[in-house]
Amino acid sequence: MADTAPVIFVEPVARGFRLNVLASAISAVRERSRRPVFIVTREDFACSELARRIAPTWTDVRFVASRLNFDGANTRVLGDDAAQALLDAAEDVLPDARSNQPADLVLLGADDYLDALAIRLDERGERFARTRRFVFLYNSDDFVAGELNGSASPHLGQNAIEAIEAMDATLLSFNERLRGECIGERAVRVLPDPWHGQFAPPQRKLAREAFKVGEDGLLVTADVDLLLDAGDLSWTPLIARLLELPGVRFALQGNVWALRNSPLRELIASLGERLVYAGMVRDAEQNSKLIAATDLLLSRRPERHGSRRPARTSVARRVRAESLGAAFDRDVMRWLVDSVDDLLSIAGVGMAVMRSELDRIAHERLTRAFGLQLRTALRRAH
Repeated sequence: MADTAPVIFVEPVARGFRLNVLASAISAVRERSRRPVFIVTREDFACSELARRIAPTWTDVRFVASRLNFDGANTRVLGDDAAQALLDAAEDVLPDARSNQPADLVLLGADDYLDALAIRLDERGERFARTRRFVFLYNSDDFVAGELNGSASPHLGQNAIEAIEAMDATLLSFNERLRGECIGERAVRVLPDPWHGQFAPPQRKLAREAFKVGEDGLLVTADVDLLLDAGDLSWTPLIARLLELPGVRFALQGNVWALRNSPLRELIASLGERLVYAGMVRDAEQNSKLIAATDLLLSRRPERHGSRRPARTSVARRVRAESLGAAFDRDVMRWLVDSVDDLLSIAGVGMAVMRSELDRIAHERLTRAFGLQLRTALRRAH
């Protein structure tokens, strides 16, 4: 049976990055369901202009004006009166108590109003008893992570943890340090970050610059153990084919000394200055940058070959697969090989065209992954 419970997003400061998250969250809910969506926001934002900026074609999406008004200011820490105004507006769109129908209450960017809202929500326990509650932190989640795993000064994130636990809410976060953590009995749900995460376009561009890939260059990263595997010599003609493209750069990850007596040594030597990195990556941050910069990752599948990579490597690659999709590298490999002749025929702009297209597809898949995992979090958290 389809879920028809309403989703109530509370977003008092719907501007900039926060507006992007709100729009993507609504898209995620509307893509695969007919659930009505309500956006509780400040009085001066609940207007047709904001609705047009988000999506004029959506149905069953309604902006709900609270009595909250910042008099033109972007944000401030919200006190009891503001929390009261937001909950008043949310209560107006809750299902009738007699219907016994649940609703999802999602507090977006709750860093500045979590404490006050937790207190007010507790006071209204009966009316909000059927709500499934979610808290999305954008700034203070790092303090929460430090508190949960003991890597930060004590008490910095304790207030947020206590507020979330008191609400019996599920924490949503972009922070990878929170993966596997729980608050109360609720597992934290870590989502891909299409705006500031390591696979967001600006961060990937910076990572490519760090490895001197070039503005229009493409980076292919290959595992040394893959190249040495006699059963995978089919990769050799692929690398030779990619070498025809002047903008392609290569990175070899692993024990490169093992290649010196390999039949591949001449092919590897031919990479010359196009080899931007070679060796083991023992630093977790450096490894994350390399994986983020990579457009095509040639690697063995652990479940198929039984290999076990160091945890730091597997984390970066797992995040890549969850952010871009497990099929991303397979698709990129096919597109590149099929496009070599076409790209060479438009010398001077071919690599720029491919760079732009790969960036577009990667961001599209990253945004889709955010939506898919948000829907999953809303469905499974309770």
